[in-house]
Amino acid sequence: QGDKLPKDIEGIITGICDRIDTLVGCFGIGMIPSGSKDPFALRRAALGIVNIIFNSKLDISIDQLINITIDTLELDGVLKKEKEKVKSDVMEFMNQRIINVFIDKGFRRDFVLAVLDVKNENLLEVEQK
Repeated sequence: QGDKLPKDIEGIITGICDRIDTLVGCFGIGMIPSGSKDPFALRRAALGIVNIIFNSKLDISIDQLINITIDTLELDGVLKKEKEKVKSDVMEFMNQRIINVFIDKGFRRDFVLAVLDVKNENLLEVEQK
């Protein structure tokens, strides 16, 4: 929180890849934060992904990003939980961070929830809606 975000494409890609790998990997082996306990800073990783996307105006699908990561971890034999469960858990976790970021930007919670309920793959499109 408050750290400088990457500005060049290499830093942006590396920052997102590192964070999504950690996030999906931890969820894939059942290491999900509960309450105030978040020993692997997964909330911070999710917020980092959202903030990097906004800051860089990156046209990227969160859904595809999660799917590709899950597929890669499955091929590597890392996943210990069912693929669809991991995806839904990660999406829900990301959505909570996304909601908080939009509210911090001054958007009304009910508007944010309505837009995210329809489709939330691309954060820049969600922001425009």
